[in-house]
Amino acid sequence: MFKWLWPSTPPISLEDCQIEFVRVPPRSCLKKWFYRIFVFPLTIPGRIVTTFRLIKQGELREPAAKAMCPMRKFSPLFSAFFSFKITTDASLMKAILRYARKDPKDGLFNDKENGRAILPMLRDMYPGDLITEDDFVLSCNKEWTRLYRQPILKLIGPENMKRHGAALQELAETVLKASWGKGDKISATHLTMIYSTSVISKLLLGHPGPFKTYKTISSALDLLSVFTIKKAWRRPFSQKELKEYEESLEIMRQAIDTAMTTREKPIFGSLVEGIKEKMTPIQMKLTLFTTYFAGSETAASVLCYLLWQLGQHPEVQEEIFQEVSASSKPLHEIAADSKTIDRLFAESIRLFCPGYVINRQPASDILCRATNAEGKVVFQERFGKNETLMCAPAFAARDPTQYPNPNQFNPHRFENPPKTLPWFPFSDGQHTCPGQWLAKAEIAIFVAVIVQQYTITSFPSEEVGQKGYLTLKLAEDIQIALAAR
Repeated sequence: MFKWLWPSTPPISLEDCQIEFVRVPPRSCLKKWFYRIFVFPLTIPGRIVTTFRLIKQGELREPAAKAMCPMRKFSPLFSAFFSFKITTDASLMKAILRYARKDPKDGLFNDKENGRAILPMLRDMYPGDLITEDDFVLSCNKEWTRLYRQPILKLIGPENMKRHGAALQELAETVLKASWGKGDKISATHLTMIYSTSVISKLLLGHPGPFKTYKTISSALDLLSVFTIKKAWRRPFSQKELKEYEESLEIMRQAIDTAMTTREKPIFGSLVEGIKEKMTPIQMKLTLFTTYFAGSETAASVLCYLLWQLGQHPEVQEEIFQEVSASSKPLHEIAADSKTIDRLFAESIRLFCPGYVINRQPASDILCRATNAEGKVVFQERFGKNETLMCAPAFAARDPTQYPNPNQFNPHRFENPPKTLPWFPFSDGQHTCPGQWLAKAEIAIFVAVIVQQYTITSFPSEEVGQKGYLTLKLAEDIQIALAAR
């Protein structure tokens, strides 16, 4: 909508620039009052329009896309609910994410949103405990980050994933067999959530089951994801919702207590064993809950969307089937090495990126400055203390300058997938997702298992909408029909 203002001027590329953030003195009181009196009123019409779009469309992607200006590296996104400066530039996102949040010594950024959204729910789960932001990995101080991340990386870091392959294959086969009734459509939404919850329960926490317990846990996690964001926005619960919320909290309390006390240990070690000597009891409980909450829903959502795309593209299914059939290696090893599945995963998480936005708030007034190879400043922008900077992986993944026909499903655009996907679906820097290698492995193995045995048709046939909660979720249930090969 702004192209007529810059008919021939291309956006500035920051790819080869040095980007830094530096502290600057706060603005004077005179400038602050000038903004409040003269500038803020000018944003009110835009706030009204954006709020209307959010309510009408029920998601963030379209309103944000309409606010994006091709000549700005940070585009303002104002509504009645929030004010953001949003960037989809890969170089800027990487520069922001390399900083540890809440570094008490020399940190530039805070992150209040995770704590504001999730801590109220955690305090409801354990009302008798004093829970602070540093008791929870998604909101903690820099000093605590490594403590929470290291035990997870020790179990499921990139160097350890191959040894989990056989167990993941067994779980995929068990879940698929338990969920499929011949000739029936099944809910891919529920199937994938049960599978990812089973992986966390069985593989990491040593929860002994039975299998139907994993189904109960998966339903509770799904409900809590929706209720948590509703609670964060202070929207009222109906009596039915309040009852479901309390029941879901109790289910998760029992699941965590079982994992902490069971004698059944996973083959390659238990997360519980790795943290019990280093954390307080409440920190242990919240670490196990985070593993469930962050590790199951995101992987399940990507796998669900991937299955929908797979059901719409039988030629991709056939390509995977031929690759699986041509090898004599164990299926989980084929899945780990499959270039076809790698391409399918990359394209699916490009079009459906669960970690769709990543927020940071400057701890003080800061200046972002980009300098080219000749030492010339080619871009700079100032941000006030606590102003919200939004890195937007979901929007960067659909950037038409990087991905021709960005809304089209085309796995072959990743013939040689990069080691790090440039829209940062797993974040980056010190806060990159420690479970990303498990997510990739469990998805790849499930795809190999299901394609080896069945052909898939998915419903609906039209592209499914996407709604933003704590993470991105599909707007409706995905159904799949399986036909035995």
